[in-house]
Amino acid sequence: MLDQIALEVEIDGALTAEQRAQPLEIGERCPVHRTLKSEIVIGTTAQPSTE
Repeated sequence: MLDQIALEVEIDGALTAEQRAQPLEIGERCPVHRTLKSEIVIGTTAQPSTE
């Protein structure tokens, strides 16, 4: 079962600490990241057969 994801971000160049932090902050706000961090509720329902 998958219960942990490790993410490494390599940032090269002559950047300030603020510039290096900015892509990480943006990544924290992306919809996929937010979905993966949230509590996930799975609802299962039975549908009538179409046969």
